[in-house]
Amino acid sequence: QREAFQLGELASDVLQKFRLMADGKPIALRLEAMSGLPAVRADLSLIERVLDNLIGNALKHTPAGGNVSVRLREIDGEVEVSVVDTGAGIAAADLPHIFDRYYRGRGASGQPSGDARGAGLGLAIARRILELHGCDIAVASDATGSTFRFMLPAA
Repeated sequence: QREAFQLGELASDVLQKFRLMADGKPIALRLEAMSGLPAVRADLSLIERVLDNLIGNALKHTPAGGNVSVRLREIDGEVEVSVVDTGAGIAAADLPHIFDRYYRGRGASGQPSGDARGAGLGLAIARRILELHGCDIAVASDATGSTFRFMLPAA
């Protein structure tokens, strides 16, 4: 159910849900939103789930003292969302598969990533939600961290 909403407010609310977890590691959580950002037109609860999955993964894979940022900016009538972390990154061999169901890769170090409780569904779900919105998700990663990026149409 698409509706117009302020993505900055949603991102702020989702980051707040993770504040206790981040403070416990400790990891700095940041929202970097361009001023005057237009509202987006999307299913609010589904986009919240995408942000939950991306921010939760970023926190899981970022070591103490690191940073997780949600960056929002307008580009040509769309709002670009980037979730950026300073974790160990994703191994190049895993990048083509990270959006596959049940896939659990290794970190850039070659060690298994995440914990044994993860089912490997979060990124597949995020991708499917964005596909339902006519959007795509991209990832860039190296030894200094990962960036997940997608665009949503302005309302």
